[in-house]
Amino acid sequence: MTLIDDLANNPLVQLLLLALATLLLIWVSRRRQRRERGRRGHEGAAVADAAPAPDPGASLPAASWLALVNERPDQIAHLAIFGPTGSGKTTLCQGILAARAGAVVIIDPKPPRPNQLKWGGMPYVKIDRDGTYRTIDQALRALRREVNARLAALDAGQEPAPLTVVLDEYKTLVRECPESAPDLLLRLSDIGRELGMRLIILSQSRGVVALGVKGQGDTRDNFVTITLDRQRRATLAWDDATYALDTAPVVARASAPIPVARQWPLPQLADQSGARDLTGARGEGDQPGPGGPPQSDAEAGGPVHEAGGETGGGLDAEVIRTLIAAGWSKNKVCARLTGAKDKKLRLIDAALAGDGPGA
Repeated sequence: MTLIDDLANNPLVQLLLLALATLLLIWVSRRRQRRERGRRGHEGAAVADAAPAPDPGASLPAASWLALVNERPDQIAHLAIFGPTGSGKTTLCQGILAARAGAVVIIDPKPPRPNQLKWGGMPYVKIDRDGTYRTIDQALRALRREVNARLAALDAGQEPAPLTVVLDEYKTLVRECPESAPDLLLRLSDIGRELGMRLIILSQSRGVVALGVKGQGDTRDNFVTITLDRQRRATLAWDDATYALDTAPVVARASAPIPVARQWPLPQLADQSGARDLTGARGEGDQPGPGGPPQSDAEAGGPVHEAGGETGGGLDAEVIRTLIAAGWSKNKVCARLTGAKDKKLRLIDAALAGDGPGA
């Protein structure tokens, strides 16, 4: 016992035992990490098997890339089609829509040319007969209210029906509707996927100024882009890789009619120049489908108020409460507002207390 006691009290022996214990802990920890990495690797392989990404640099056949942009909303929620005038952006988008499921709402300032079957014959929101954009602005704001309605429905546990929003001539929409067009773009690019709302924008320019998102250039990262040239050659950019696209079969589908039943039921949008409705008027007894927007601001519970003049950001108190209830942190909500952080936090606290604008 004396020898054991001497060894136990020997500082050198104690140091050696401590080193051995430390090495044992390191070995156990690394073994656990290897097991965890192996488990994640198996899970990642399963996901990859279920939804493989194309090979970078590959030329994608039409069936492949069309399935990619239409059937993987969790990976490719939003699409931007860029190209000069006459490059075929609208025709390509029509072919994509013809193969995509779900309801569609189309906003396109340009009226059809004589004898032109535009957008597969589906009614769409276009410029007013007096050359103004009042009807288009109403439609953009109606879609904004739909975002709010879907946030509330999601918080109540309801699964939103899929809806594709097409904004053609987006640069023009930003110029003519400088508040409602960029606001809708930012809202849908950030949270549209969770709400079942997918956005397709068509534009000649991809710059942040032309898109109305100056200072928020990272918004473009939420879009997969297809770029067309004047020869109508197309490339798709996704996750820092570029793919050449075979578009001929998709363009051929553009001539196929799109069933009018797929039109999302926008409210009656009165052209204030005298035309009753530029979206394809419904009969008096027709009602919006599930998830459709209210018929007026009054039916929606009054106009939607912006969240605080000094902070802004386009979130009213109801939306702030819905986002927090859906699991958003205050910091994440702050990122959607502008102004000093302490003022934004006070705005959020006021909304949660029921004292904020729109409460």
